[in-house]
Amino acid sequence: MAAARHLEQLALQGRLPAFDPPTALELGSGTGLAGLAAAVATGLATTLTDLEEVLPALRRNVAATRGVGLGAPHVT
Repeated sequence: MAAARHLEQLALQGRLPAFDPPTALELGSGTGLAGLAAAVATGLATTLTDLEEVLPALRRNVAATRGVGLGAPHVT
């Protein structure tokens, strides 16, 4: 949760690092909270990753967020 809040603050302050094209990668996403927060707060193309046995729950969480102002983060 702290990482999600930190990303939100950086985005609000316009202090996110510049990448071309802008992207975000979350390693060890777990439930996907930080990666989804990054996608919502920044609009970045986001990739969420974790162990194979975690991916079904992660995919469900990503699917549950569709329609809340973000694209479809990629889960791998």
